[in-house]
Amino acid sequence: MVILKFPDESCQYIVVNRGARYTLPTENEKYTDLLWEGCEKGETVVITEDREFLACAGKLKDGTEEGPLGVKLPEEEISRIVAEIEQSGSGETITIDMKQATVVPKEVLEAIQGKEVQIVLDMGSYSWTIGGTEVAAAELKDIDLEVKADTGAVPTGLINELAEGKPTTQLTLTHNGEFGFRADLTLNMGSENSGGTGNLYYYDSSGKLVFQNAGQVQEDGAISLSFSHASDYVIILATSGNGAENNGKDSARSEEKGEKTWKERENAEIKKKENPVTTDSGTDEDDSNSDKRKSPKTGEE
Repeated sequence: MVILKFPDESCQYIVVNRGARYTLPTENEKYTDLLWEGCEKGETVVITEDREFLACAGKLKDGTEEGPLGVKLPEEEISRIVAEIEQSGSGETITIDMKQATVVPKEVLEAIQGKEVQIVLDMGSYSWTIGGTEVAAAELKDIDLEVKADTGAVPTGLINELAEGKPTTQLTLTHNGEFGFRADLTLNMGSENSGGTGNLYYYDSSGKLVFQNAGQVQEDGAISLSFSHASDYVIILATSGNGAENNGKDSARSEEKGEKTWKERENAEIKKKENPVTTDSGTDEDDSNSDKRKSPKTGEE
């Protein structure tokens, strides 16, 4: 079976015999110039098992540009942020309260590009840090940086084989394909894992988990990991007692302090965010054809 996932997150399922050759399409009824993650344009691949291919680029045939479907900041807020960036000095960090928005505006990325300035996008239970010198794309666009937890997109058997009993967390990034910049995701894995190492693996189009980078879990449970494109990922925690280097701290202190992981904190964070934001115009919020993934941004399916 070949599964093609297009930029609008629609999927096409194609029955292909094992061992058969399959040429990845460069267009369909909606898109042209399709590129598939990890593959050359129009590449022919041998199908030895069920495989999912993610479109990392494609142009709409009607000539329009397809923007992200996530929640945006109001235009006046974007203008205020851009002005603050333009007035900032070298080495400054600007924290942006995203409230319930998940889309980082193109205008903000253009404002920091090439500058010794970094922005922190505070999304409640997690945050993204982007440095101006890490924004490399010639053509920037709005990027939806929503992160969904424990989506089940990566086969459990594959994770268990690699994790060997270690704690794991699945992440799915809503955006599809390259960002055009490097961004560091910070989230809380629970201070019971303090001193351990979180190893980030990318679930590639060939059905393999590929190591990307690692980060140390801080005393408060926070960990930062680097991303440059969106897909499905797994974090495997090598914590105290399962093979990681550790600082000998008591792994039970998070329960004693009542601390919570990023997923558990999400609902509490959302209740504090009551300022209205705007959604993309012309987009439909009907979730009837969704795969019922849980979002740490909303806590809803």
